[in-house]
Amino acid sequence: MSTAFETAITSGAISADWSAPLGPNGGYVAAIVVRAFEPLFPGRHIRSLTCHYLRRPAIAPIELRTEVVREGRRMATARLSGFQDDKEVLTAIAAFSSPGLDVVAEWSPRLPAVEPPNGKWVPAPDGAPTLFRQMHLQPRIGDPPFSGKPAEAPTAGGWIELADPPDQIDAAVVALYTDIWWPPSLSPLTTPAGAPTIDLTIHFRADLPLPADYALVTFETRLSAGGFVEEDGWIWARDGRLIAHSRQLALLQAPSQD
Repeated sequence: MSTAFETAITSGAISADWSAPLGPNGGYVAAIVVRAFEPLFPGRHIRSLTCHYLRRPAIAPIELRTEVVREGRRMATARLSGFQDDKEVLTAIAAFSSPGLDVVAEWSPRLPAVEPPNGKWVPAPDGAPTLFRQMHLQPRIGDPPFSGKPAEAPTAGGWIELADPPDQIDAAVVALYTDIWWPPSLSPLTTPAGAPTIDLTIHFRADLPLPADYALVTFETRLSAGGFVEEDGWIWARDGRLIAHSRQLALLQAPSQD
């Protein structure tokens, strides 16, 4: 095993095509982070990713600095910092596992009972954020944003597919899916608001990649207090496998707030 590594620097860009009302989508940024981490550990599976969004990224180039923290026989860990104009805008840490680890016991939750995908995608409404033009959505769970229907634990979700479907569902696609749906915290509201992500943690529970297909995403929030909401997410394969579980903390604020 090894514990001393140099920092690797790569460059990328934040695209306006994946913007939400209050800035670039957090899942999109997490997907960029996954792509930066993957070359560090070829042949290993990403198991955990945590991103902290320090500043709102600009629609501009971004410099990504990655560093291997430790590489052992079973697990490896790395960290990343993202910079724009010499200011750190995000930081992340990821854990990767070797394939074929011993399995002591296995169990899994069941796929939610929802109507299967039928190809009838919901068109993005006029004025919707640009990111919705990159996705095909079939809502199945919860109420639309700003519908004003009170709920103790608002939910949201449905079937999802990229408008330009990739050849497979890999870790970057899964990271994108954990934050691309509208937040369930917007459903009980009656006036516009946004939910910019403060931190996002993703646990990848399947060996990736998987064959290209629809995925089912489900989200729930149980508490809104002090201007913050939490959100739990589950990403499912159509065959019932749980692909990933996510949790994030987000601000709940009016779009005019910085």
